[in-house]
Amino acid sequence: MQSKIGLSLTVESITDDQMRQEIVRRRIAFDRNPQAFINRWTDSENILSRQLVKARTALPEVKIPEPMVDLAVRLSMEAGVQGHRLVRNAHHRSGSHGHIER
Repeated sequence: MQSKIGLSLTVESITDDQMRQEIVRRRIAFDRNPQAFINRWTDSENILSRQLVKARTALPEVKIPEPMVDLAVRLSMEAGVQGHRLVRNAHHRSGSHGHIER
């Protein structure tokens, strides 16, 4: 699937039996009682939300060394990845893990 803004993604089915069973269990739980489901996952969602805010705050401080940019471009080309999202994603991931060059 490719969007008009150059976003490209591949959607793959989950093939792990246990993961698929958990997905079904959660869907059933939501269908039975949406509010209880939301209450169950609120703390986890709040933790994730705080991590994302922290990562966005750190992002301007993240520096990617030139050799890593070169490697990312080479790997993207070898893998047939469209665009240059690999570097951008690595940059964002570094921010979310606190990898800041000082």
